[in-house]
Amino acid sequence: MTSNVCTELMSRRKLIKRELKTLKLRLAKSPMNEQLCLECKVKDLLQWALKITTNSLYEALVFAEYNTYSPKCAESVTIIGRWALHIALAITQGLGGIGVYGDTDSVMFVIPDVNNPYRAYKSQDISW
Repeated sequence: MTSNVCTELMSRRKLIKRELKTLKLRLAKSPMNEQLCLECKVKDLLQWALKITTNSLYEALVFAEYNTYSPKCAESVTIIGRWALHIALAITQGLGGIGVYGDTDSVMFVIPDVNNPYRAYKSQDISW
């Protein structure tokens, strides 16, 4: 059950983040639009709340007092997460990038622009 709930929460968060990206593009074209600005703030808070909720469900897997306690399941979550981070770093290095920071759920890197060594790619410049 926890797996299904987490999957649903992550799917909703992904959808909201997509909607937020679209709103931000619209907001860039009309930065004084207060309605769009408010919608962006609401969407951002909502996706953040979904992330925190999903993380809390994961933590329930490792807390012995909860009925969802499952150390092996929690371990598999972290193993898959580390694997995904290693894959992202390998792709980055394949593009000539350099990993500058890594954590349990994120990796940050710089990929230099070969045409202009003083400019680095932004995440939206790269399609996976």
